[in-house]
Amino acid sequence: MKEPKTSPFQALWGKPAQKTDPGRLAQLLLDLMSDPALLFDASQGRFLHANSPFLLMTAYSAGEIVSASPEDIFETVDTAELSKPIDLQLMLKLRNRPTLPVVVRSTQVEAASQWFVLRVTPFVEHQRNSVQWQEMILSTLKNLPGLVQDHDLPTALANIAKIPSELFDTNLVCIYNAQNDAPELRKVHTQERIAFFSEILPASDLIRLANTTIWVPGKRVTTELHRSARISGLSYVASVPLGESKASTGLLVVGGIDTQPPPMLIAMMELLGSYISMAYDRSIRDEYITRSLNEGASKNT
Repeated sequence: MKEPKTSPFQALWGKPAQKTDPGRLAQLLLDLMSDPALLFDASQGRFLHANSPFLLMTAYSAGEIVSASPEDIFETVDTAELSKPIDLQLMLKLRNRPTLPVVVRSTQVEAASQWFVLRVTPFVEHQRNSVQWQEMILSTLKNLPGLVQDHDLPTALANIAKIPSELFDTNLVCIYNAQNDAPELRKVHTQERIAFFSEILPASDLIRLANTTIWVPGKRVTTELHRSARISGLSYVASVPLGESKASTGLLVVGGIDTQPPPMLIAMMELLGSYISMAYDRSIRDEYITRSLNEGASKNT
């Protein structure tokens, strides 16, 4: 006679006779997970439990999750889809913050059970773990030197600015450069389809943004750049100074709408910022060499 198949609960907690409260055991199982997760009862169409990573991500309390409907937590969700073993792209509602794009994947707790564990992963993190995204990163690292060496300054800036747009799915990317004829920064390149950032920033922004910075709603506004972001309703704006550490000459700026700052955003921006600085240095050097050659040629004639 075949022994009955061991369920996940039995494997963790022993024989059925040793179990005290299946609901409590399900919660303990969920709390062992490091990823944000929910325990969903498909028969009742409600959530039974949320683990600490999920509560931290959303800023909801456990009681609020248990008393909420799926529609209270996810925008335009089909409850029947939550019990299917597929990747669902949904918008997660957060407390006092913009909705967050997430990927939800369901796993049935036991074969005959109506309980499902829902793993909730921010979309940018899910995307970052994909093979396609990793190939894009490798391609970017491979091609960056050529973007500076093989093109003039405007083309190099345009090609570099495309990279955060493609990697992080945002067109709110622009480059500011300090002007010699006025105490201000001017936008010299942008990926924006609609202008969210000011065309001109005061020179004081360059001083206050001398270090890598991420501004999000709720933080103090001390620069014109951040004021533009607040007025435009952006969910974040990140900036990286260009040039030498104690002699900044401009800013690389990336913003987002209804999204959180992606995990690798700052590291990638700092890398791109160094190549933008290299492009400016190369342009200045080439201009100097060309001028010197022209002056030499004019003296010989």
